Amino acid sequence: MADPNLEIRPDFAAVPYQPPPGTNNKRPTSQTNNPPPPPPPQPLPLPLPPAQQQLPQPPEEPVQLPDQQVPDKGKTKAIDFDINRPPPSVLARRPSQYALTKLSSIEYVELWYFTPEGSAEASLLHRTQADDTFGITNNNNVLTLRSVASVKASRNARADHDLTFLQFLQGKNSLLHFAKQLGWPAKHLNSMALFFWNLENHPLHSAPQGDRVILHYAERIRRQWHDDMKYNPADAFNIAIINDPLMNSIALEISLTAQNRVAQRVSLFPILIVNLS
Repeated sequence: MADPNLEIRPDFAAVPYQPPPGTNNKRPTSQTNNPPPPPPPQPLPLPLPPAQQQLPQPPEEPVQLPDQQVPDKGKTKAIDFDINRPPPSVLARRPSQYALTKLSSIEYVELWYFTPEGSAEASLLHRTQADDTFGITNNNNVLTLRSVASVKASRNARADHDLTFLQFLQGKNSLLHFAKQLGWPAKHLNSMALFFWNLENHPLHSAPQGDRVILHYAERIRRQWHDDMKYNPADAFNIAIINDPLMNSIALEISLTAQNRVAQRVSLFPILIVNLS
């Protein structure tokens, strides 16, 4: 076996050991040019306990500039008034809530509620009746919850034809006053006011039984007008136009009724036949 110490070591600097032209002629070293390995993955953060979790923050409020005014939500918005206008000299007596509810809906309501007698009863009931008592009403198949005072009619209410002519005039003045306050359209309000004026100044007013005829006419026409306004708007008429043929028909009806009553009273007395012979 040959002695390895006697072997001739190769000369790596010789030509046979040189790299081809155009390549890196540096001698290889122990270090390589490979890219460094990627860093080890970082561990994911563990979820925090519920006590340490951050709650969602509310949205930041807009910054208010000095010249901006934000309305106070806690204060009630009040209607403005004329500071130089004095109170009225005459205050109309308030009718019952039932009458005002009917009037606000442009429904028929007896004039008695607007007379001094009706307003006095309403004032008495307002002090004794609780306002937090409610009842259910049926209006065009729609159930509505309203206070009992607004749906309960008075037992003492009287029909328009049973009023005196003075009560009729007092009631119509109060009705027109509150109809205006409740926001009746100007067309409806003016027509109703002219209706009452024409009846008050009608020539039949000075005739015998003329007041009774006018009261019957006013009651029937006003009820029909309100019914047409609610159920038959296409047939609604101008109530201010006085229908004289209807007025005469009512006058004849009242006259015949009065004659029949007199005839009935006369028939109650016994007829005595005296023999003078």
